[in-house]
Amino acid sequence: MSPNPASVPHTEGHWIEAITEELRTRPAHIADGHHRHAAALQLQRSNEGRAWDYFPALLVDIETSPMQLSPIHRVLPSADPCQALDTARTQFKVQSLSGGVDDWIASLNQQATIGPAFVLVTSHGAYIATDPHLDYLKQVQRDSPASLRNMHLAVLHDALIDDLWKIPDHPETINYEHTAQSAVQRVLENSGVAVLTTPPTREELESAALAGVCLPRKSTSFGPKPHPGLTFRTIEGN
Repeated sequence: MSPNPASVPHTEGHWIEAITEELRTRPAHIADGHHRHAAALQLQRSNEGRAWDYFPALLVDIETSPMQLSPIHRVLPSADPCQALDTARTQFKVQSLSGGVDDWIASLNQQATIGPAFVLVTSHGAYIATDPHLDYLKQVQRDSPASLRNMHLAVLHDALIDDLWKIPDHPETINYEHTAQSAVQRVLENSGVAVLTTPPTREELESAALAGVCLPRKSTSFGPKPHPGLTFRTIEGN
């Protein structure tokens, strides 16, 4: 079922029925906007009227428009760079990197095919953390959901951010950047540590969703995204 959205008026009932029937047989993942979805459900439960039984959404067929997953990098402005690297070395293999951001990302992507890998960037240089001690991971993730234990981003938060660095999950202690260049620039300008990551895979996301567990905050950036000028509904005669 792949109609051209530009040629399908939203008022055509047979398309609405076709989409509804399709969703009876396969799941739809809320890739973005889960906060708005939760707010709509809360309003619906508040008995404020049936207006909240419906709210707009962009439904994408990932067979014709494949899901795009991009990383969201971490910036830890209050982390002491030397202490963070020394602590990471107690449980990870940490090696220095040469070159620039593109070279670091290439090394990260290559190492991430083998196991958990993260690029740690300070104002003094870049380093790649790999090969966490397996006994340590088992211990630090003993209370983590099984569906998250192999997810690299979960390893980052369970092992490095939460346990070794003990950085609380607050906006002032963990910032998020969608590009590696912007994450690195923030560290070069303000000190701290940037952690460059890879996104979870689609299979990991589906496994976590089916298990009903929450991923670390801002785990990935989803695509395709709607055009910034897309209008879902026009309101006239206010």
